[in-house]
Amino acid sequence: MNRVKQLRKQKKNTPLKKFCILLILVVMFSCMFSPMRNAETPSSDSHLTILSITTTPNPATEMDSVRIYVTIQNIGTHNISAGEHIVISVKVDNEQPIIASLTDSLGLVKNQKRTENLTWVAAIGSSQTRLLQVTVTYLGVIETIAEKEITVNERKTDLLFVSAPSIGGMSQIGRPIMITALVKNIGKNTTQDINVSLSMDQTLKSWFIYSDDLVKG
Repeated sequence: MNRVKQLRKQKKNTPLKKFCILLILVVMFSCMFSPMRNAETPSSDSHLTILSITTTPNPATEMDSVRIYVTIQNIGTHNISAGEHIVISVKVDNEQPIIASLTDSLGLVKNQKRTENLTWVAAIGSSQTRLLQVTVTYLGVIETIAEKEITVNERKTDLLFVSAPSIGGMSQIGRPIMITALVKNIGKNTTQDINVSLSMDQTLKSWFIYSDDLVKG
């Protein structure tokens, strides 16, 4: 008899458990993505709206080339003819200047969608989370504005050659030559030693240690 009561109690609790598990999964899933939000609701006479904004990579690292994909749709009552300008522009943290823009003059028939592709070189701000604000303008009138968050991490110390190494003077057998290479730090400042070496035919010929600070830029 006790066994039957336990089974009935388990059956009553099962739907509640399933509901709780489903709710937890939904919350976890929603936290993984940064949704687009409309900063300005399109008016009833608007011709265009923004359906989605996606960025890649996200999170990004400072100096990464970030692709911004903006999907727009003609929600107006008539077609947009070829030659009529649709301008899509992007600002960061609601600050000037505009960091990316394009002009679409291909036309867009009623209810048609199109994904536009813009590029931004990621830059760090006062916080890791930066706010992209996308504005769509048609015939000089702002149709809609939407926002999308992106995380930008600071780049670690990152050295690259600004130009190819150059050789000073004429090279002669048995005589030393001067090889000059310009290196730039595109990452964070460093006070650590930098090892510089020269190899020929996979054989180490010379090396030294650069001990001065090398600041970003």
